[in-house]
Amino acid sequence: MHPFCLSFLSVALSSVDESGAPQGSYAPFVYDDGVFYIYISDIAAHARNLKRLPKVGLLFAEDEAVCTNIFARKRMSFQCDVRRIERESARFDRVLGLFEGRFDAALVRQLRSMIDFQLYALRPYSGEAVFGFGGAKMDQLIPRRGAHSVKK
Repeated sequence: MHPFCLSFLSVALSSVDESGAPQGSYAPFVYDDGVFYIYISDIAAHARNLKRLPKVGLLFAEDEAVCTNIFARKRMSFQCDVRRIERESARFDRVLGLFEGRFDAALVRQLRSMIDFQLYALRPYSGEAVFGFGGAKMDQLIPRRGAHSVKK
């Protein structure tokens, strides 16, 4: 994955509610082997949305305070398929270990004990990167033209 995305601790999420309306949110994430993972509460609206329609948009956008041109903020976006990871699985334990290593381990352990929290795997199937206007060098990982697809 491009280092730009991995420099963030959280990601902006876009999901669709039961009436078809878009809904924005965010979540802390970890990345492992081509997949983003979020650990969120069932109480959150975006969790209900992901259960109903297992698709999500992700947005990583450069901080406005440090960008040189507000109209050309560096950003990467992905469209992802979503899958819930079972608590009893080895993957759940491994990924929660990644969360403990990246964030406050005591807090992650506390959240782990809360049964309303669920682990979701967000696997990108398309995406786009913008690192400047027209002639600027674009990220080679994700080309910006026509159909957008993530290169492996």
